[in-house]
Amino acid sequence: MSFIRYEFPLVEVLPDMAQTCDYLHLTQDDDDPAFAFVKLRHQSLQQDYRSIGGYSVHKIQEVKVAQGEVILEEGVLQCGRQVAAYLKDSDYAALFVCTAGAIFTELTRTHTQNDEQLEAYLTDALGSLAVENAMDRIQALLEEKCQARGWNITNRYSPGYCNWPLVDQRPL
Repeated sequence: MSFIRYEFPLVEVLPDMAQTCDYLHLTQDDDDPAFAFVKLRHQSLQQDYRSIGGYSVHKIQEVKVAQGEVILEEGVLQCGRQVAAYLKDSDYAALFVCTAGAIFTELTRTHTQNDEQLEAYLTDALGSLAVENAMDRIQALLEEKCQARGWNITNRYSPGYCNWPLVDQRPL
């Protein structure tokens, strides 16, 4: 099936300070070095960066819960028993992919090389939140399309969640 692609200005999916502080368990206190860094990093990301993602929909041939497999026409998802059990009554699987952009990789790498571990962690966390926000938007758009057909959708599952091995990101 074809890939449905979306692009969002990063500023539209970047978490606001309240979401960021909640995720990182920070208080909005300029005297806190972590908060001050996040605030500056957030401001520096207001440029014309883009978040890119999308999905393709695939017919499910079979779900083997005991083996933790979802068999699609194009191949097998080794998602683990827990996710397979959640999908056992599904007819289709939408496979999502999304990036907050190379800027997060570049900034995180630079901080790591400079032995700035806190800054690397905080930058990576902002990228993770931006991806989740972008994925929420993409999933909502997919849900609208499904509802128009009278279909329901499940929660979104990703490698690293619900015992789905993180290494399965690469095959996806």
